[in-house]
Amino acid sequence: MPFCPKCGKDIPLGQEFCEEHAPVEIKLRPFEIAVCSCGRVRTHDRWFTPTNLEASVLKAAKEHCQQRASFRVEELVVPERRGERTTCKLVASYQGKEYPSSCTVRNQRCDKCARMGTEYFTAKVQLRDPPEGVLEYIESFLEPLTSKGVAVNKVEETLRGPDLYLTHKSSARQLGEKLVRRFGGAMKASEQLFSRDKQTSKGLYRLNVVVQFPSFTVGDVVLVESRAVLVTGLGKRCTGRDVEHDRKVVFVPGDEAEVLQQYKTTISMVHPRLEAIHPVTFQSVPVRNHPAMLGAYELGRKVKAVLAGKRLLII
Repeated sequence: MPFCPKCGKDIPLGQEFCEEHAPVEIKLRPFEIAVCSCGRVRTHDRWFTPTNLEASVLKAAKEHCQQRASFRVEELVVPERRGERTTCKLVASYQGKEYPSSCTVRNQRCDKCARMGTEYFTAKVQLRDPPEGVLEYIESFLEPLTSKGVAVNKVEETLRGPDLYLTHKSSARQLGEKLVRRFGGAMKASEQLFSRDKQTSKGLYRLNVVVQFPSFTVGDVVLVESRAVLVTGLGKRCTGRDVEHDRKVVFVPGDEAEVLQQYKTTISMVHPRLEAIHPVTFQSVPVRNHPAMLGAYELGRKVKAVLAGKRLLII
């Protein structure tokens, strides 16, 4: 009669050990870890950004093991090419013994990276009358977000500026707000229903962001309520200086009547009052600036000036 080689107890035919000394079999269900080049990982059909890849592998191994075993990674190689697979070697520790195990690691594009370079978009940013430097600013804004799947998948040119199609709604709204704070203007955002989820029947919305830039920039002189204002700051509320009365002015883009044309002229008199050559009539006329906004001028000096009605103002 066969017996257990460890304790000597009789055992049934075909059995090598008794129930007490039978070797433990670690039952680990086969599983696969998908890794994207952006750093995101997929386990249980869910993509996320891990703090540590090895920790994510060990957590997945514990979830797929029927015993309460602990694991350690013996060898982990992430495949470099998309679609390739490698074997991650694991060691399971259970009841004081170690058992070799493994899982599969695959290089695969995550859900966000898979949308880049396609026609997919969830938001449209419409730039109207953009000044110079706007597109460079947008590139610098999107550069650190590329790893998170935020990208411009399409650009349509219009007569008044480009339309940008983005993959992320919250980033599009944030971009519009930053553009207004940096370059001034006004922003309008609205969501539009374009489809419904086939499983939940919930409405799927796309975001439309319109950024209307002002027709002026810092250094321009605009007419606000008949006052000539030298623009000093841009934003949702622009700031400037009343050239004639030396007062700070805060106004909303759109309040300005027009951007005053700047002329090159010459100082024609410094005493007893400051005068300059009128750029249209070429007559010597007094300068209407507030004294606090005038420095020391020499006769014949070239200056820039604007005409606010019949008033000549040096800037």
